[in-house]
Amino acid sequence: MDESTTADAIGVRDGRVVSVGDRQTVLDACPGAREIDVTGSVVAPGLIDTHPHMLHFAMFAAPLVDIRSAGSWTEIVESVRERAKTTPAGEWIMTTPVGDAHFYEGQSWRDLPEGALPDAAALDAATTEHPVMIQAWAPKVPNHAAFNTAALAALGIDADVADGGGITVERNAEGRPTGRVSGAVNNYYNHTHNDHWAEAWGRIPFMQPHLLPGAMSAAMAEQNAMGVTTIYEGHAMDPEHIGVYDMLDQAGALSLRVMASPEVLGSATTIKVETADEQRLADHLAKAEAIQGDRGEMLKVNGFTMAPTGPGYNGHLAMREPYTGPYGEKTEGHWFIPAPIIESALRQAAQRGLRVNLCGGGLKEHDVVLDVLDKLRADGVTKGDEHWIFQHSIFLDAGQAERYAAHGFEMTVSTAFTYGKGEMYRERMGEDVLVDLNAFRRMLDAGIKVAASTDWGPKNPWESMALAITHTMGKGVRSNDGPAQVVDQREAYAMWGRRASEVLGWPGIGDLRPGSHADLILLDRDPVTCPVADLPGTQVTATLLGGRLVSGNLPQA
Repeated sequence: MDESTTADAIGVRDGRVVSVGDRQTVLDACPGAREIDVTGSVVAPGLIDTHPHMLHFAMFAAPLVDIRSAGSWTEIVESVRERAKTTPAGEWIMTTPVGDAHFYEGQSWRDLPEGALPDAAALDAATTEHPVMIQAWAPKVPNHAAFNTAALAALGIDADVADGGGITVERNAEGRPTGRVSGAVNNYYNHTHNDHWAEAWGRIPFMQPHLLPGAMSAAMAEQNAMGVTTIYEGHAMDPEHIGVYDMLDQAGALSLRVMASPEVLGSATTIKVETADEQRLADHLAKAEAIQGDRGEMLKVNGFTMAPTGPGYNGHLAMREPYTGPYGEKTEGHWFIPAPIIESALRQAAQRGLRVNLCGGGLKEHDVVLDVLDKLRADGVTKGDEHWIFQHSIFLDAGQAERYAAHGFEMTVSTAFTYGKGEMYRERMGEDVLVDLNAFRRMLDAGIKVAASTDWGPKNPWESMALAITHTMGKGVRSNDGPAQVVDQREAYAMWGRRASEVLGWPGIGDLRPGSHADLILLDRDPVTCPVADLPGTQVTATLLGGRLVSGNLPQA
């Protein structure tokens, strides 16, 4: 439980840990057990990722031609041409972006020898019988996408279409669209005030549910291979998304444990900018409350989530001072859920016994939320023992950390906001904001329990673990490793194990105590004592869920 105790052997029976200690003690506690010698490996609890978006990323990627490693237009065209051979005429063919999602710090379309995405004429060489789109993935804004001629026609993008609402159409000398568009062109987190673009984007079949079973199987296998045995799907989860996990659970097809929290008044996948009201709140709360419940050892649905504002790349994160938005405009953020609706939702949650998750974390957003919490405490509605969660808490000053601790809040965090967004925050908001960015040390020192996650990435949890220590920004030119940020290696590891278990309120995961689930991973190094620079390269040779092998191989008994 303290990330320092080690033992020679562990005994497992019926999916649970029976005994931990020296070999003979464990054998005595497990008469007749099959003995497996894993000398040379480190056995540790399976990891807990508290914000992976596993279902969403699997769902978005399922229909796509993978061109992430493409080195030229020729390779892209050939990949699309191959998909066209097996795709009925008229159906969309879509690809991934080029490069390493989701921040493209290592490679992007800019590294192609042509220095740009293929235009419509180039993509037409692959097929003229299918609409083709090279997608842009959130969170970067402005971003870049490309279409062939058939896709331009399907979306009504012609010489007469107007720019606006965050969308810019590239045009040739004659004023005709080239096929390349930029701005708010992502697969989600695309909020526009342009009715034409909102309607057009709604015609693109980004999600194709019939592909989900295979996509989810592959996504779970990928998680298991990295050592993840439990995930928290706590953001942008519609009831239908949670229904997918219900079906997998009922079919006995889950290879990791899942806790989910339905979204209330969500904005991540909406196209038009909307503002919440009491009627929508009542409808969403009723749906969320109806699906609550402990489904057993593999699936639990607990509480609900709200994201009052939006991402910084979109200019929606609420900060105290105006900052530069994605198109050069000045912004203080955008409130999808205004303060009175936040108060109403939290008041009803306390009265109904529902756990609240808030997602976001601009400094102004915290100011507003904390004032609401103070009011609820003064009114006797909350007591500070609700164990509510703030997801991300991207920026947090010292006073805010102390106030959240007094309200009994716990937090899930992601190094993605330093690795992939730190430089953007510095450029658009100013150097001063970095002192409050991903303030993990400040949270812990205030007495807040903190759990870790990958979110937009890096998706390798061992790399994310290292980034909690180094706070490296992007390509590594600088690190935001200030006194409010840096945790030690033991603390970084705990955020993926026992601390995550405590934040989720799910006992029996994240540790190897007798009675806990036998969710075990075999590693080629000790993640607590190895050099920090070696953490990202950690190899998981086997993953067991409840004592059952779900990834890799065990030595022969």
